[in-house]
Amino acid sequence: MEGQVPPEVRLMMAEAALAGERAAEQRLWRELYDMMGVPPMQESNAELIFGIRMTLDRLRNRIAELEGTATDGTAGA
Repeated sequence: MEGQVPPEVRLMMAEAALAGERAAEQRLWRELYDMMGVPPMQESNAELIFGIRMTLDRLRNRIAELEGTATDGTAGA
């Protein structure tokens, strides 16, 4: 029993690890809000994710549109 860590110490260690994970998660959310140009907590995380999906869809459509234009533009050359 000499090498066993007391439950109180294990609990403190687990709480510290959890606090670190929460801080990292909050930092990542802040970075996402910043990248999208939205002030933090002006939108919910779900709204932010929806906005990111909409932006990605618009960008994919625009890329496909431009690639189609480039293909059409070189067909007659």
